[in-house]
Amino acid sequence: MEELLKEVTYLVEYPQAVLCCFPEEYLKLPEELLITVMKDHQKYFAIKDRQNKLDKYFVVISNTKPENEGNVRKGAERVIKARFEDAKFYYEEDIKKGLERLLESTKGIIYHKKLGSLYDKSIRINKIARKISQFILYEENELINIASLYCKADQASGVVGEFPELQGIMGGYYAKYAGFPDEVATAIKEHYLPKGFGDKVPSNEVGCIISIADKLDHLVSFFCLGETPTGTEDPFGLRRAANGILAVLLIKKDPLSISELLSTVEELCTEKIKEQLLTFISHRFENFLELSGYDINLIKTVSHLIPIRPPYEIEERLKAVNEMKKSEKFEEFFLAVKRVSNIIKNYEKISLNAKLLVSPEEQKLYKQMKEVSTTIKDYLKNNEFLIALNYLNRLTPVINNFFDNVLVMDKNEDIRRNRVALLQELSELLKSVADISKLYL
Repeated sequence: MEELLKEVTYLVEYPQAVLCCFPEEYLKLPEELLITVMKDHQKYFAIKDRQNKLDKYFVVISNTKPENEGNVRKGAERVIKARFEDAKFYYEEDIKKGLERLLESTKGIIYHKKLGSLYDKSIRINKIARKISQFILYEENELINIASLYCKADQASGVVGEFPELQGIMGGYYAKYAGFPDEVATAIKEHYLPKGFGDKVPSNEVGCIISIADKLDHLVSFFCLGETPTGTEDPFGLRRAANGILAVLLIKKDPLSISELLSTVEELCTEKIKEQLLTFISHRFENFLELSGYDINLIKTVSHLIPIRPPYEIEERLKAVNEMKKSEKFEEFFLAVKRVSNIIKNYEKISLNAKLLVSPEEQKLYKQMKEVSTTIKDYLKNNEFLIALNYLNRLTPVINNFFDNVLVMDKNEDIRRNRVALLQELSELLKSVADISKLYL
């Protein structure tokens, strides 16, 4: 109501608050419908009782003298009754049609001339949502199947035609009236959420999955048309759609990476489009992390993992690196990691041959790498990233010992290449939590 208050403040010069009332019979209509009629169409203030339920009273801010209060009240009550009658007519007509007929009617609503009807979009959302559920719920979920199929049906309704801001909300009511489970009705109602980072997400898993599927279809559709954001221009809200997907994955801590997410739409786009989307969504996530206060070089330590690990996990890794940086032992660990990184940066991948590890120092390093690698898998599996980093730090003395006593660039080419291969494997192990070498660039 704060927005309405600001708007009304600039509409009136001599504000006078007038308490009005409408017949209780209209309270049988959906609250959101009544509030929208009062707020958006008449600039009236709705009133809720102590149980947070809509009351029959409302407030009008008039621009006239106090002695005209009676006339203002009489006029406002007459107008709001007529408005509510219109809303009631649309609502009852929609109920008579039912959700099935409304869904059928979406075949006549063009979503985009190159993308087909709104019904076609619903079918795509349904397919994507069912695939996403296999990653998150590890099974085919009938509630997701139903909710995703009917989530756009209310776009063909009379109420949404008259009050577009109620899309989704009215679909939830119609789903409930049709006898669908509450979980389905809530999912349909909330699937447009979130609008971006900081906004609330759908309250149940079904709604979250449909929200992701809807936004992902939006992204894929317009990327396939070549309608990608440029500079500050983003007429189709693609950045907002990507932000919404990431917000759900972050808040719900769903075990779904960006790459896995895009695997659900491989039938809808080419590999080139998938690569473009992977880069686009990854950059949106990096942008979010930077706006959240993470240093750009710190973000670079996890850039290689952003496409292949769940977003919430990426943030946990950043927190772990930030925490470890406070340790007295961190500087020595960082320098050891950096030495490894510097030596191998100009080499293509080389296969390691353990039989060519001739010096005691490289043999010891190889042995400890195997031991650490075995143990650290459990830490990573349990998202214990700070513990994992501290465990990797155990390799610092043996790494330093290796560099102090072994000449990597040996005259023997086979030994030289094998030592580079050893350091390449070591580097991959050291990057298993984050690529610490990217700090302080």
